[in-house]
Amino acid sequence: MNTSVAKETSHQPGPTTLILGTAGHIDHGKSTLVKNLTGIDPDRLPEEKQRGMTIELGFARLDLPREGNDESPLRFGIVDVPGHERFVRTMVAGAAGIDIAMLVIAADDGWMPQTQEHFDILTLLRVNRGLVAITKCDLVAPERISDVEADIRERLRKSPAADWPIVQTAAAKGTGIDELKHRLAELASNAARPATNHLFRMHIDRVFTIHGRGTVVTGSVVSGSVQVDDELEMLPVGHVCRVRGIQNHGEDCDSAGVGARAALNLTQVDRSAVERGMDLATPGYLTASRYIDIHLNLLPHLKKRLPSHRKVRVLTGTREVIATLVLLGISELEPGATGFAQLRLYEPIAASFDQRIIVRDETAEQTLGGATIIRPVSTRLQPMRPEVLAQIEAAASHDARVRLADAYRAAGFQSLNDRQLSARVGIDEATVATLRDELIADSTLVHVAEVLTHRDVLKQLRDRAVTRVARHHEVHPREPGLGRDKLIGWLTARTHKKLAKPLLQHFINAGDLKENGTFIATADFGPQLSPEDEAALRKIVIEIELAGYDPPKWEKLNATAGLSRPRLKELFNLAKIDPRLQVLNADQLISTAALERIKSIVEKLGVGGQKFTLAQVRDATGKSRRIVQALLEYLDKAGTTRRVGDERQYTGK
Repeated sequence: MNTSVAKETSHQPGPTTLILGTAGHIDHGKSTLVKNLTGIDPDRLPEEKQRGMTIELGFARLDLPREGNDESPLRFGIVDVPGHERFVRTMVAGAAGIDIAMLVIAADDGWMPQTQEHFDILTLLRVNRGLVAITKCDLVAPERISDVEADIRERLRKSPAADWPIVQTAAAKGTGIDELKHRLAELASNAARPATNHLFRMHIDRVFTIHGRGTVVTGSVVSGSVQVDDELEMLPVGHVCRVRGIQNHGEDCDSAGVGARAALNLTQVDRSAVERGMDLATPGYLTASRYIDIHLNLLPHLKKRLPSHRKVRVLTGTREVIATLVLLGISELEPGATGFAQLRLYEPIAASFDQRIIVRDETAEQTLGGATIIRPVSTRLQPMRPEVLAQIEAAASHDARVRLADAYRAAGFQSLNDRQLSARVGIDEATVATLRDELIADSTLVHVAEVLTHRDVLKQLRDRAVTRVARHHEVHPREPGLGRDKLIGWLTARTHKKLAKPLLQHFINAGDLKENGTFIATADFGPQLSPEDEAALRKIVIEIELAGYDPPKWEKLNATAGLSRPRLKELFNLAKIDPRLQVLNADQLISTAALERIKSIVEKLGVGGQKFTLAQVRDATGKSRRIVQALLEYLDKAGTTRRVGDERQYTGK
């Protein structure tokens, strides 16, 4: 985006846009070649012009007619990367999102160390479409050019680039430029772009401010499209901003899609809060995480095995982060081998399923390999547990249904929206909905309250809850169970507050646990009563049954006279789960028989939905207002009766 903002916005049908990235050793003529192709010098910094060396990413535009004279032209956004080994990080940032690579090799030097590293990076990033430009052909003999070309062919022979065209060029004479353009148009015209998610994503590679306009960011659009006035989320910080304007290579436009180089003028965000390496995405799409699980591919020419728990540099999109690389199921990995691993990042990053990353050593001197992101959001894994390896294999499955099930399993009791699942599984939102319905139908996914979770997650928590209650039984065999509130607190700590009670009810309904009054017990548990307990309870039950509708408070019972407070509490807990008794209120029990009688009375009074008063119940029972009031309040709470003003109705419960 240039400083001129008064241009007319173009409404003409846009060209097919692609990103062309350069790669190669320092001083092999990448920037000169770009200038010859486009007329634009991608080296924009004074230091670059002074030293004759690319330091930062450079950008240019190349418009070409499509092969076959199609009316729709081709537009290449060219990203020129530095070739010096100190700037590999910047090179990877430039390679993020490129569609076609141009590997540049000077005829006088031939294949050099940074040529190899850049080519390795392109291969690891799965950039399989490209060509090779041999530069400086006017400076060497024809025999030398033939030797260099033969060497290149041999090096590419066993790689995905084996059939890349090789074009000989000479910048001083303009030799080979037309051939390069022809080859680029051919590559672009003959290869369809893979299907992409409609959700927007762009890696930010430049940030600057324009007076009167505010913050501007540039980058390559790698997913979806963006329009003026769209809201976008800046990651990993999670700040939401709005798109004020869009430019593509200096031209105002209404939108920018996959393959475009875009400059976005943003509002609601300060320049100081933005830096290269951040992502812009559709709100709610990506989730920043410090743990990501990957499938790692080491380069074959490494000299040493890679041990687990090694500190590495992770290059993803336009960002670089330090991480600890933890191998899963193995302690080390051979050069050229592949394996699953977890990256424990020092700073969170936002990523998506199947995203490619580069892994370098901690000193940034060597590229170790590349990886495919399997789980962009994970938790700290125990690397040697067999089930961990089995689960990550499911997460890496070619079957999207299996991946979606694993995403729910990995999320536990966390609610995920379809956008988040799209990023984590690598499918569009519509497919998420379809596959989720299938997983619900076969009971792989289970609803608990408003949360949808994997049955394995539910089973694991259920087993732990049953074990927790069983341990309480072992320690306190004479108690009726673990206090309900204590178990709810335990479940809250492992899920969240709104889910604890529904989960407990789910386990009770499934028969895994049972209620003993205000206590929770395992399904097969019964308190182990001593002869003394049984005798004491018998006396308590008889006294309460004889009291009928007006039982004494617990500590006023003759049967409990003289007992210590611990003994009173112990017997009270046992009495509360005795089927012959019911809890009338916090310190009073009533016989089950008395409750059945009062229920029978209100049922008769309320037959046919007829309303009745407290006075009618008082007359039917022959008891005082105080006694009847307590009984009706119990029935109201139990749902047997419903109060309507000063009257009540029988509900049938």
